[in-house]
Amino acid sequence: FAGLIDLDPAASIDEQALRLAGRLATDSDEPQTASRGERWLAARWTNADAASLAPLEIRSDGAYLVTGGFGALGRSLVKSLCHRGARHFVIASRSGATSGERREFINDLATRGARIDVEVLDLADAAAVSALISRIDERQLDLRGVFHLAGVIDDGVIARQTADRFRSVWRAKATSAKNLHD
Repeated sequence: FAGLIDLDPAASIDEQALRLAGRLATDSDEPQTASRGERWLAARWTNADAASLAPLEIRSDGAYLVTGGFGALGRSLVKSLCHRGARHFVIASRSGATSGERREFINDLATRGARIDVEVLDLADAAAVSALISRIDERQLDLRGVFHLAGVIDDGVIARQTADRFRSVWRAKATSAKNLHD
């Protein structure tokens, strides 16, 4: 057997061991499975029917945390959310709103009735993210959504990839996502 097996975190170690042993004894060629209760689950691609998906509800009385909110994707998203009725944004950035372009972006949103709180932090720092969430809670903001658009781009030929380059990109995207999730 070669593949990925995700064991049920709600099961005891003994139960997990028995389920794993039973799974390994089968002739399954399923590359990824997950044990949940007495069932084995496997990932399947399906076509989503866009008409059946619930629309994203944007509320004017809630706040939206946008990481990477000053990048091209972040600015586009914030403008779109503002156009759809959002009025309070918390933009998390490593460098803040220091440039004239960023201040102009904030001023433009303010003329549309939006409030922008800029938080300067490294999202790869778990303690800093925890403090950010605490500040949002202290301000009694009704956090309605988190959009993680922060990242670092360090394109290059795979033969020239280094651990430091990989780590930089990984920290900005994956480590930061985990900290936001936690």
